[in-house]
Amino acid sequence: MEGIVSLLILLAFLGGGMMCAKSTFAPKPKGVTCIIAVILRILLLFMGIRIGRLGMNIREVQTIGLLGLVFGSATIFGTVLFLIILNGLSGGNESKHKRGRSESRRPSAKRLLWESLGLFAFVIVGIVAGKILPFASLIPNEAGTWTLYCLLFFIGMQMMQSDIKFVSLLRDRRMLLLPLVTALGSICGGIMVSPLFHLSVGEAAALSAGFGWYSLSGVLISDLGNPLLGSAAFLVNLVRESLALFMIPLLGGLGLPHLAIGVGGATSMDVTLPLVETSCGAGYVPLSIAHGALLSLLVPFLVPFFWGFA
Repeated sequence: MEGIVSLLILLAFLGGGMMCAKSTFAPKPKGVTCIIAVILRILLLFMGIRIGRLGMNIREVQTIGLLGLVFGSATIFGTVLFLIILNGLSGGNESKHKRGRSESRRPSAKRLLWESLGLFAFVIVGIVAGKILPFASLIPNEAGTWTLYCLLFFIGMQMMQSDIKFVSLLRDRRMLLLPLVTALGSICGGIMVSPLFHLSVGEAAALSAGFGWYSLSGVLISDLGNPLLGSAAFLVNLVRESLALFMIPLLGGLGLPHLAIGVGGATSMDVTLPLVETSCGAGYVPLSIAHGALLSLLVPFLVPFFWGFA
């Protein structure tokens, strides 16, 4: 129920921005783009601060760090592999949606990599601040939440200013197919590396079924009786989200928007949504939201289901 309520709140802010897009006080499209860029960096900073305040000791990090890194990478690998297969079966036609930047103006891969590194630098600065600055402990976790709400408000505004045809998008089978393939690839990726850590198929599938939603899957597994794997699940999804920060601009710039959306997992409807919008175009925002929303709804069901086979 909590996940559904959170989803409704996110959609409310997105819808509020859409309704305000045509009002007299709405910024021009270029102004909205600048505002989104600033808010995104603030959000990444808050995310880093939250990580820095976790306070895990060296022994705990050594125990679960490798597991989180390998499984997080494996879920990304499985997603990319399955979506490449899907793209091949569909004839290699990525999309006919309206793109946010023309082919001739597409930035080079080198520039996109530097953009990704620049964004990730805000996370690193936040982690350091969360560990060493006394006032960082005074920043409530809700600060990041409200920053995300503001971000979605302006993304909704940008969607309306981009004149997206929502009716035609609702007829697109990818609205359902893309998240299902992402889920299947993520889970299979985790199962493939499970022998490295002597985990059962059920445990591996449960660890992989968070789809980047680290604030929920880790709590679910801890409550199901294994706090150690619960901490690992947190890191698995944190690693996935961090890798997505690098990969989304690169994949979007290379003309692979479905892969860019897929690597973000459940975060494609919120945290990584701005990266999808700027890298792939505003026309992919509805698909990205639908992708993340469906995966988010699956997490509270799939994690306990797979854990039952552990």
